[in-house]
Amino acid sequence: LVSLYAKQREDSVIGALWSVGMAIGLLFIARTPGYSDPMSYLFGNILLITRNDLFFVLALDVLVIGIIGIFYNTFLALCFDEEYAQLRGVRTHWLYLLLICLVALTIVLLVRVVGIVMVIALLTLPAAIAGNISRNIMQMMIFSTLFCCAFILTGLGASYSLDLPSGPVIIMIAAATYLLVIIGLNLFRRWRKKPIQPEGKGSLTVQTAIKSRAASKVSLL
Repeated sequence: LVSLYAKQREDSVIGALWSVGMAIGLLFIARTPGYSDPMSYLFGNILLITRNDLFFVLALDVLVIGIIGIFYNTFLALCFDEEYAQLRGVRTHWLYLLLICLVALTIVLLVRVVGIVMVIALLTLPAAIAGNISRNIMQMMIFSTLFCCAFILTGLGASYSLDLPSGPVIIMIAAATYLLVIIGLNLFRRWRKKPIQPEGKGSLTVQTAIKSRAASKVSLL
């Protein structure tokens, strides 16, 4: 609402609201009777998920998939060209608020389960990796979901074998994969831009050969 009606930058508003929300949350935790570890909200513990937590996550998945399936094209127009969507008569403000509410609901439900650090990592890193290898938004959503599942399963197996906390291991595997994908794509682009060398030792490149042939024709004329 602040970014829509106060005309402020979204990143500034998100940073301010995040810091204020964390401060208010810590104040409530401090005033709550009994002992509550604030670190559990930062890092969580994926191994301590209860059956009720799984039911809440399943209900969240059904809700998000259902809403995205109904408003897929509208969300696509909203995210990539909001002015075009407004010209077509789409109520972009309400849909934008719906999208933000879905993201907020996802974060709130998962923070207590896996912690805010892991939520941020799993919301950003798989999507960033999928964005580099996808051709459209549907492929990006599918690939990011598959990457997220692969990171969690691989991290759980590695943490069990190495006797390490599961959350940090999952995040490090996701970050390492993202770094490898970026490096691999950069090397692949450089390799594609590299000039083709003709066969034979000491031969010139194709561009040099073409230039020398053109120069010889000019000299003959």
